[in-house]
Amino acid sequence: ICQPLHYMVIMNREACFGLVAASWLAGIPVQLSQTVLVFTSHFCDSNEINHFFCDIPALLNLVCGDTSLNEQIALVEVVVLALIPFSLIFLSYLCIGNTILKIPSVEGKR
Repeated sequence: ICQPLHYMVIMNREACFGLVAASWLAGIPVQLSQTVLVFTSHFCDSNEINHFFCDIPALLNLVCGDTSLNEQIALVEVVVLALIPFSLIFLSYLCIGNTILKIPSVEGKR
């Protein structure tokens, strides 16, 4: 957006593949860690989940032991997975705003 004439050079096939690969590679370990932590825990007698889908907090309610490690890891993952995209989006809007403010004419800013 900040360099519209360079978009096809910057956003080529390799860049798109890198962005997709990074998102997949960032998400897989997060989900695998939670899955391993939950399913290596000891579950109580109850096996009914009062939810429409099987989610980590719902499964942690069925664990008999200490789930503080699971809850701490889930909190860190949520903070990291929310903070990084928000920061990148905010940074991109700052770059767009900076580019617009550098345009000298009012007509060019429109």
